[in-house]
Amino acid sequence: INGSLARKAIKDLMARGVIRMVSAHA
Repeated sequence: INGSLARKAIKDLMARGVIRMVSAHA
């Protein structure tokens, strides 16, 4: 797998995780 592609996927997953955490707190 391409390094940049994996990095983008991780970034997307982290962004979703943050959004999920924020919505859970709200």
